[in-house]
Amino acid sequence: MRFEGKSRDLLLGLSAPAGRIDELRGLPLRSPAGLTVPLGEVAQVRYADGPAEIRRVGRARCAEVRGEIAGRKRAEVRAEVERAVRARLKLPAGYRIEWEGESRSIAESFQSLGVALLLGLFLVFAVIAAQLGSLRKPLVILMTVPSAAVGALVALWLGGSPLNINGMLGMLMLIGIAVNNGILLVDFVDQRRGEGAPLREALLEAGAVRLRPILMTSLTTIFGMLPLALGIGEGSEALVPLGLTVLGGLTLSTFLTLWVIPVVYTLLLPERRAPLEARAEAA
Repeated sequence: MRFEGKSRDLLLGLSAPAGRIDELRGLPLRSPAGLTVPLGEVAQVRYADGPAEIRRVGRARCAEVRGEIAGRKRAEVRAEVERAVRARLKLPAGYRIEWEGESRSIAESFQSLGVALLLGLFLVFAVIAAQLGSLRKPLVILMTVPSAAVGALVALWLGGSPLNINGMLGMLMLIGIAVNNGILLVDFVDQRRGEGAPLREALLEAGAVRLRPILMTSLTTIFGMLPLALGIGEGSEALVPLGLTVLGGLTLSTFLTLWVIPVVYTLLLPERRAPLEARAEAA
């Protein structure tokens, strides 16, 4: 029916079902003026197919299409389905396609882990800044995180594993593991500079003295993650991305830390030069 210039769909029900369609057309209707007219005079009555079930998600009617995946990766199947839908299905205005089930749960989990990664970086920055009493030194130490992320992605690519939930958990672990090497270097450099050593000498000495503890802590974790990365053991296939992430990220971060941290430290915390007057008096 039309009401105030707009079309409205009405769904009416009978207290008792009509035996024939002619009986439905003869159903009396009373108008506001008090007149009684049959339904067939004001409406078209015909047979039509209706949905056996009406599903709603978020107050919107929806049609659900289910499918199972066997022998293929979920990401590949989803990408193929999306291409086929865009190429063959032209949705009218007001219609959209949404992914439900496990695909939606995985997407929400990735969003939650992404927030956790940002929160982890902030907490690490805040704790280091409070301990060292500086805002620049945490930035120097956090430079180990990008190299760890690159190493993790390279390891996943070489191992042929996707970046799934376990891989994201490995990234979250790397935030706390990779910064340890940077803390060892920066702490030693601060100690030597506090004793009056020049910046270049302190950086070179830090790399030589802290090399052994850095290798000991890193190799312990690397060898501990090696069984997970190789998928050794029953049911360990699901943890392969986690092992590869930590193994690759920590390996690359360990070697790059000895070069990246001194360079960034020199750029952000350069050695202060004495005033001209003081140098003239010393001469």
